[in-house]
Amino acid sequence: MTHGTPLSRRQFALLSGAVLSGLSGAAQAQAFPARPITLLVGFAPGGITDALARMVAPLLSDELKQPVVIDNRAGASGSIATALLAAAPKDGYTLGVISNGHGHNKLLIKGIHYDPVADFSVVGGIAQNPMVVLVQPSSPYRTMADLIAAGQRNGGLHYGHGGTGTLPHLLPELIARQHKTQWVDVPYRGSAPALVDLMAGQVAFVMDLLQTSLPYVEGGKLRAIAVTSKARVSQLPNVPTLAEGVLPGVDAQGFYGILAPAGVPQDVLAKLQGALARAVRKPDFVDRLHAAGSTPITESPSEFMKFVAADGKRWTDLIVALGLQPA
Repeated sequence: MTHGTPLSRRQFALLSGAVLSGLSGAAQAQAFPARPITLLVGFAPGGITDALARMVAPLLSDELKQPVVIDNRAGASGSIATALLAAAPKDGYTLGVISNGHGHNKLLIKGIHYDPVADFSVVGGIAQNPMVVLVQPSSPYRTMADLIAAGQRNGGLHYGHGGTGTLPHLLPELIARQHKTQWVDVPYRGSAPALVDLMAGQVAFVMDLLQTSLPYVEGGKLRAIAVTSKARVSQLPNVPTLAEGVLPGVDAQGFYGILAPAGVPQDVLAKLQGALARAVRKPDFVDRLHAAGSTPITESPSEFMKFVAADGKRWTDLIVALGLQPA
């Protein structure tokens, strides 16, 4: 029977250290999370982004057995919070909610230095919410084709939106370019004042999220003539989609997801991804989303990030074509 060469004291110490280090690293990953997690939200309390974050945070807490604490860092279309996220420690204890502007904010806001894809790890999607094209109840415009034709005839049909570079601004511009019509955008500080002016007849139409506009439609204060999702929505089953007429194949909705800084350890990221995937599939959460006209995003994290990148490119290309400049 043969024996190997005995280990020297130095070799034994090095080997023991490596084993202990590996066990310690495994224990740390196994213990994650060992303290509360911060969820950055780039918008003020009370808005849709904040509401969704507060809906999903308790579910994540249940899954991860640690508090998930909302930290609102409002401003610059969400980019203040996103910049903080990009610079946060890569340990999984700081996450951030993103929405539509994530992929193209850097073209419209000075001082953004992060890359919307490369500087982040994706945890996953939360939900999406379609927009509704709204007119006054007494408006002569019954369809999107009517709005397009009026712009072609008059060359000055005004529409309102809640801010330059937002989806309710860019989607009408995309339609106008494709159909060679003339619409004049009127920016407001948020969708609420735009809807007030729409009801007062100051603008011809507004695109707004279904979740915020549905009460006006149900109350008879506004009329919906189209939805921007690929399929019709259950709350407005008689309202056609843009895809049925003016933009075949289009699916342009408000979307929301959660990112972490790039470089989070893969085992930690996998725990976060699994927790979110289970959270957005919980029946109570899904029911609450459906009641607000939203649907959960259940695609894999990699599929969601591909979607975010493609969405960013679509609107980046349009922003460049329109010649919009950063503020």
